[in-house]
Amino acid sequence: LTHATSPSDFWGRRWNLLIHGLFRRTVFNPLVKRGVPHAFSALLAFLVSGLFHEYAFMAPSAMRRDGVGAVLGYNLLFFVVQAAAVTTEK
Repeated sequence: LTHATSPSDFWGRRWNLLIHGLFRRTVFNPLVKRGVPHAFSALLAFLVSGLFHEYAFMAPSAMRRDGVGAVLGYNLLFFVVQAAAVTTEK
């Protein structure tokens, strides 16, 4: 993971390749086949990932007894920024 040379190298070849393949097959490729530009298809794939992470972290943070919960939107923002980094490098 620490040997990634760029954001697209990290996300495309090193981090969680199972999910990368899933989102490529179910989000990115179908959009590209319908004529959606690659950059926008990538943004939507990262957006889906961000929404998934928002959902996944919502329940554990809501169950905390100290009343401190996660601020919604941080995971989504992180993945949208990653999409921008990946598409601008290309």
